[in-house]
Amino acid sequence: MPKMVRQDIDDLNIKLSLTVSKEDYADEFKKKLNQARRQANMKGFRAGKAPMSFIRKMFGKSILADIVNEELQKGIVEYFKENEFEYLGQAIPSQDQIGYDFDLRSAGDFTFTFDLGLPPKFDLQGFDNTSTVTQYKVSADDETIDKEIDRERKRHGENVEGTEVEKDDLLKLKLEELQDGEVKEGGVSLETFQSMDLFADEVLRDSLIGKGLGYVFEVNINNFEKDRSEEDVRKYILGVDENVQYNETFKATIIEIKRQVLAEVNEEFIKKMFPQNEELKTEEDLRAKLADDITAFYEGQAENIFLRDLQDTLLEKNNIPLPDDFLKRWLATNNEEKSLEEIEAEFDSFKEGLRWKLIVNKITENNDIKIENEEVREGFAKTIKGYFGGQMDDEEYLNSMVNRMMEDNNAVEQQVSQLLNEKVINVAQETLTIEEKAVTVSEFIEIIQKINEEANAKKLAKEITALSTGVVEELTEEVKELTEEVEVVEEKAASEEE
Repeated sequence: MPKMVRQDIDDLNIKLSLTVSKEDYADEFKKKLNQARRQANMKGFRAGKAPMSFIRKMFGKSILADIVNEELQKGIVEYFKENEFEYLGQAIPSQDQIGYDFDLRSAGDFTFTFDLGLPPKFDLQGFDNTSTVTQYKVSADDETIDKEIDRERKRHGENVEGTEVEKDDLLKLKLEELQDGEVKEGGVSLETFQSMDLFADEVLRDSLIGKGLGYVFEVNINNFEKDRSEEDVRKYILGVDENVQYNETFKATIIEIKRQVLAEVNEEFIKKMFPQNEELKTEEDLRAKLADDITAFYEGQAENIFLRDLQDTLLEKNNIPLPDDFLKRWLATNNEEKSLEEIEAEFDSFKEGLRWKLIVNKITENNDIKIENEEVREGFAKTIKGYFGGQMDDEEYLNSMVNRMMEDNNAVEQQVSQLLNEKVINVAQETLTIEEKAVTVSEFIEIIQKINEEANAKKLAKEITALSTGVVEELTEEVKELTEEVEVVEEKAASEEE
């Protein structure tokens, strides 16, 4: 059996040396050689009768390499099975590992060395009442509820024909190209719809209110609709090719006025919004239901922000050391498609994520937090019900979907991580000093936008730093090459003078 020796380099790094001795592979090597001889069908020899020296020369190296590699893998697996301890990443070949060509003439013992990182031992700091984290309490204000109801009233409303223009109408217009104040013969002519709120010229838009069918006005077609370039006007409004020339001034005639009548808020409307909830009857019931739903949605967002602030607080108070050199090499080994520059640029984010994972592990260990299998199933069931509006009567179908998700290791890992975060948040809210802050939905959205802007700015700063580092390294290399060229020229000149 191969022998493994552990050498502790420091608190975060160990070196594992595994030796496959000649005794470990000799019998198997002889067996495989005989097997290869029996199966060999070589020109000049009867089947299975080729000389062993010939077999050793032809197949010996590859057979020996396969056997040693197999013994190596078995030795590693057996070692970690017999010696349970926490480690980071996976064992990777040491940088000073010598290469073997498996020459049979010098084959003896083979020693392989591996590097492995260890998680640091640390006492968790700041997970107590000395740390303060803000907990946002989002309330569904009347303005937010009104917007939601108006949005649904529009969705369930109906379109009617109007006789006079109102501010939210949709107009069907006949557009005709003008030349010298008259409709141009053979000019661009078309019919199109235009929403009142999309007119680029606000003075023109306001002047149309109260006008009726057949009303005629002039418009600069390149200033017809908001946020449209001349290319957009040509392509999407006029629908003409690039080689078609046209004048900017068009005659516009109102030929239809379409208006959306908002649905009335009554029991029928409420049933359309919540078809499976028969308890909702009045507008008061509807507003209470929407308030609960909106609050529940933003409670989840508020928890995400709480978790983010908790993470920032604990990362700042726990400067956990990590085996950086090992981790970079391990990442490079397992991400061959990425360059060393990319690994370096992303390393701080990776390290922050790893440090947070170690902190979460410490919190779960200190507070005896566990995730049971049934909790994972319940989490999946809740997610699936969410796809169907929160309700699902077909239990058999629900269970079959949960069973399928339980077979997906990645999905289970994500669900466990989510449940862990929820339990960590619960413990934190009971342990830390919580500063509750009541905000409206609009105020909370502003907070989220600010957080996103700060996160994007931070990400951009990291990218610029990484780019700057790369540029400096390139310039340094160029200066080095230039210096070497100058030295060559000076040497050449000196030799010519001699």
